[in-house]
Amino acid sequence: MRIATITTTYHNVGDDFAREGIMHLVDEAGGGAAEYVHIHKHLPITSRRNWAWLHNRGVAKALDRLPGMPGSRLAHRLDALVPLASNDAIRMADLVIQCGAPIYWRNEYSTCATAEWVNPLLRRRVADGGKRLFNIGGGTCQGYHSNGGEVSADEAIARFIRWYCDIAELTIVRDRLSAQILEDCGRKALLLPCPSLFARDRWGISEQDPEYAVVNLMPLGGHYVLDGDLKPDRWQQVLRQFVPKLHQQFPCVIACHSKNEATMARELFPNIPLFFSPRFQDYLPFYSKARFGIGNRVHGAFAMASFGRPSLVVGTDSRARMVEMIGLQHRYLNDISAGEALNHAQRLESSREAFARQMISLRETTRKEYLEALGKRLSQN
Repeated sequence: MRIATITTTYHNVGDDFAREGIMHLVDEAGGGAAEYVHIHKHLPITSRRNWAWLHNRGVAKALDRLPGMPGSRLAHRLDALVPLASNDAIRMADLVIQCGAPIYWRNEYSTCATAEWVNPLLRRRVADGGKRLFNIGGGTCQGYHSNGGEVSADEAIARFIRWYCDIAELTIVRDRLSAQILEDCGRKALLLPCPSLFARDRWGISEQDPEYAVVNLMPLGGHYVLDGDLKPDRWQQVLRQFVPKLHQQFPCVIACHSKNEATMARELFPNIPLFFSPRFQDYLPFYSKARFGIGNRVHGAFAMASFGRPSLVVGTDSRARMVEMIGLQHRYLNDISAGEALNHAQRLESSREAFARQMISLRETTRKEYLEALGKRLSQN
């Protein structure tokens, strides 16, 4: 089976984890390894085989630095004007899978209905081409305290969400807020923990003896500042107090999912080891040795949880709340203090064995539910 994935490449470690977990589950449910082609959704032209080189790290960013029309916009313009060839990845695919990531949102910057990949990938290639579509592990990205009402109340977005559900043979969401938004729009989806829990299985990586506490810090405390009262500077002040004290209690490593995070970590904590790699595969062995984690990256928490290690997510938007699905706690960035973070660290350390037992059961139950849902649809070839 030829499968085209709508994902990102060389962009976000969390997206890689979700995609790899989905691939593992699909192959297991289908009884064999499929042939995959990955499409970087922010550059839909990469669905064309002769434009696959844009997957390469740094190429798209280099194009955007050229004078005149930014490279990404030029790529979109070319994709819209040039007829689709028979060797387009989605046209050649037996199945298309939208992999993880926020797919239901509304904020002052954009909406899911107007995302740059909707028309070229979903409408032009999937819907117009009559391709089979699975929508797996998607979520939302609203303010931390959102109830989703601002999304479903926008009729253009609600209409898009209904259409998106209707063209997909299977929709599985990763957080309760997404399920609520779909229900408010008149649609239902299967609600399961993020498939990134199974990325380690695709690469055959097992648990290792715990060695260090993991801290993650993003410059803004998250991807976006969606709430007007957010105070990223305060979070950095908390970190300056908290991290050195944590390092006195446990060997500590700062996990950086981007170059910006690595730069910030070196500036704030030059004497504390950090981990950064351009290869997402390297993060799984790293997380397999964690004792516990505290930080901003939700998929760092999911990676650690897949190895039975607990964590606390400090977040700025509704994505932080998806960890509820696996029994983890989260805190709004404005509300946590250095003292509270240290107390959480001690509780996480003392709960490691209990959490590991819990995760063995949860991963097996979740795996069976995914395989049942996927197997039922894959058998309808």
